[in-house]
Amino acid sequence: MEKNFTKDGLILLNKSKGVSSFAAINELKRKIRAKKVGHAGTLDPMAEGLMIVMINEATKFSDNLMKKDKEYYVEMELGYKTDTYDSEGTVVEKYTSEINISDSEIIQAVNSFKGKIKQVPPMYSAIKIDGKKLYDLARKGIEVERAERNVEISEIREINIVHPKKNSENAQNIKISFYAKVSSGTYIRSLVYDIGEKLGVFATMTRLVRTKIDKYVIEDAISLEKVEDEIEKFINSINGNQSLDQRNKALVEVLYATGMRVSELTNLTLEQLDLENSIILVIGKGSKERYVPIGDFARTALETYLEEGRKDLMAKERKEHLFVFVNHLGDPLTTNGVRYILEKLIQESGLTLKIHPHMLRHTFATHLLNNGADMRTVQELLGHVSLSSTQIYTHVTKEALQQNYQLYFPRSKAGKSEFDASTFKKNNGGKS
Repeated sequence: MEKNFTKDGLILLNKSKGVSSFAAINELKRKIRAKKVGHAGTLDPMAEGLMIVMINEATKFSDNLMKKDKEYYVEMELGYKTDTYDSEGTVVEKYTSEINISDSEIIQAVNSFKGKIKQVPPMYSAIKIDGKKLYDLARKGIEVERAERNVEISEIREINIVHPKKNSENAQNIKISFYAKVSSGTYIRSLVYDIGEKLGVFATMTRLVRTKIDKYVIEDAISLEKVEDEIEKFINSINGNQSLDQRNKALVEVLYATGMRVSELTNLTLEQLDLENSIILVIGKGSKERYVPIGDFARTALETYLEEGRKDLMAKERKEHLFVFVNHLGDPLTTNGVRYILEKLIQESGLTLKIHPHMLRHTFATHLLNNGADMRTVQELLGHVSLSSTQIYTHVTKEALQQNYQLYFPRSKAGKSEFDASTFKKNNGGKS
């Protein structure tokens, strides 16, 4: 069962800090064009590290993986506490006296939480009480009683303690780091809070990295950026001087460089090419025409294929037609033929990521938008009738929008903004 699960859609994702779990897996879903995605445990936006993402049929294993033990790398500071128990919250209390605690006392306090313990979840969590999520109540300034939960911390290791310089501004904010292996449902923020209470000096979590879920480790995970790197590696892996090699190189380069649909590619004729000016006339849905530029890599690959590979394939079978991309018999390629070619090339490349034709179109659009292209231009290049279709390729967070608005709009400064980006981050209520 596990073998099939891995084959059918397990991706280890290294989530970046500042991105919600929901945004991360949905970004991955768009990149790989999956129908369904699931994950084995939420991470708060401030947390980073390993997420197990299940693709399509593999989502049925989600509940099982959610129950597995997890390991975290934790950083914390003594001397203050926040309303969220982490550094992105508002400081609600500081320890004003000098902290005079030995390293051995700190280590003893941290280790005292090993084993089966009872833990109170933080207010900023997704737990529901009377049908209301705790973080919704917390944002309104409402604090309610939370029932203790039975959790287990099976291992705490590599405790490290750093004392700031005595004359520094935060001289008493002793920094502590450690690794903790915990049962499902454990809140690391609550653990840090409890350590501070144990020491009597307050404590706040400053960093959290999930390093392991069951047997799956962060070293084997990929970032969202790595997905795009994999596509680049895939394209660069296509080599060879045989006719079909030249065709495959040109096919993938053109798909990637133009963002055209597979059906548009298979219907492409020689009359639609203006390689001298690096322009292709694409005929899209409803016979709507659009001009799409083509970059040097794609143009060079296409010229080589047309001058050598296509000519050989056509002559071999004595075929005469104007379609650009042909099969080994000289007949026009079909959409299924293109998908078959991509699957075969992926197998030959040795890459683990499944790359679908639409991923190349998606990455094309994402590259343009992330590097400053306006949405109307991307809409035209993709052949979208509606701008709303193009907007699915934008992944700007609400926080980033708010920050840019506050920074650049001259009339945004009067009075306090109703939207607090730091508060907005306290969403999702992930177990961290």
